Amino acid sequence: MNDTPRKPHDLQLVERYGAENVIKALRPIVLGERLALLDRVVGARRCDLTVLADRFYDPHNNAAILRSAEAFGLREMHAVPGEKGAQLAQSVTQGVDKWIDFTVHASSESAYDAIVAQGYTLIGADMAGGPPEELPKDMRVCLVMGAEKPGLSDLARTRCKGFVSVAMVGMVESFNVSVAAALLVSALCKRREPELLGATQRAELLARYLVQTVQRPAVILAELL
Repeated sequence: MNDTPRKPHDLQLVERYGAENVIKALRPIVLGERLALLDRVVGARRCDLTVLADRFYDPHNNAAILRSAEAFGLREMHAVPGEKGAQLAQSVTQGVDKWIDFTVHASSESAYDAIVAQGYTLIGADMAGGPPEELPKDMRVCLVMGAEKPGLSDLARTRCKGFVSVAMVGMVESFNVSVAAALLVSALCKRREPELLGATQRAELLARYLVQTVQRPAVILAELL
């Protein structure tokens, strides 16, 4: 599998015409209320936290984590294919995959390398881990979620620089992996000031969101630009 994912259609259009040109062309044809929503969401997107779903076999779990990641303002989620690839159950995503990048890597090793190269520290979700509150507040964190039954692989345990868990006081032995991911992401978001996107990144993201919002964006941009 090629570890250079094909760029989303919206990003291809923005790179072709330039973010500022796309914004100038499409912004006037989007309703004010929708523009306000897009501006608010773009302004809240954070790049200090991401999630890696490592070898999941259930597309519903991939999709559930993606929804949680988008809801908490994450810019991107990563995945390594499991038994069924790295599919997303559309009945769960309900279109949210338009608003957050879902990057699929060829292998766990290549995923770890790419994520670390972006300045993130790999932190594994594991029952033996400590509370997320103990992590440094200024650390860029990639939360590594292991496959549903076996959990973190030996390779993941070697590459991760720390481990976190969700405290439980009931009889159950563990949370569903997507629930655990949502709880951990929520805890990490609450205790740190978000690292927001820079001006150039915000412009590119707004342009991409405008492309996703209007009908026939490729035709409109070709005519206007």
